[in-house]
Amino acid sequence: MERQVRYRQMKERHLMEEPQDPKVRIRQERERLKLARGKLIRRARELLGLSQEELALKINGAAITVSRWEREVDQGPNLFHQRHLAALFGLEVEELGYLQ
Repeated sequence: MERQVRYRQMKERHLMEEPQDPKVRIRQERERLKLARGKLIRRARELLGLSQEELALKINGAAITVSRWEREVDQGPNLFHQRHLAALFGLEVEELGYLQ
């Protein structure tokens, strides 16, 4: 019983420390995990609670294209899509990792 109480307290403390705004979490995870490009797009999409199809609709793209970006197959998003992704994720375009 005491173990469950400690676990609940630890979990509550951890939840209090994590920012609830997905855009803040995206930026923090990008910096902490050194995420860039496909991995960043996937993690940001997940933190926003979007499917590939939903993300594609929000940025005027196709779900298969989002899948390819996440897997880093072919080339990455063009500048039009990079701007939409950055705005949706609360990042600067440069932070997506495609501009050098």
